[in-house]
Amino acid sequence: MAQATLNPNPRDWRYRLHGDPGNWLLDAGDNPSVYFWFQRDIVGRPADSPSLVEAREKTVFSDAVQKIFAAQNAGGYWEPPELLDEPRYRASLWSLALLAELGVSPQSRRARAACEFVLQNHLPADGALS
Repeated sequence: MAQATLNPNPRDWRYRLHGDPGNWLLDAGDNPSVYFWFQRDIVGRPADSPSLVEAREKTVFSDAVQKIFAAQNAGGYWEPPELLDEPRYRASLWSLALLAELGVSPQSRRARAACEFVLQNHLPADGALS
């Protein structure tokens, strides 16, 4: 069995991979969320660059985001409206966190509706989220 050769440059993380992820990371059509975060965080493109704006817009129409939005109530929340974090992984705060991780723009109408629901219905008088 041959010994794997390690890249002498410790800053080059690619030596840990079994192949070059470049094609997958650069494929905006297949997974716009991955493309968006790769271009923004690894390549260092500014958030207002045309390619990032386009990728972020495409994330809203990805299958994953559409499934999350399909479960959203017309009032902007995910069931049940009185609890933000239960049931685990399906309630409003979990869904909002996942949308943010997928790169959905804060300007998205449905994401904004969810944020408005949280702020209008679950923010106490002192302004602290619990």
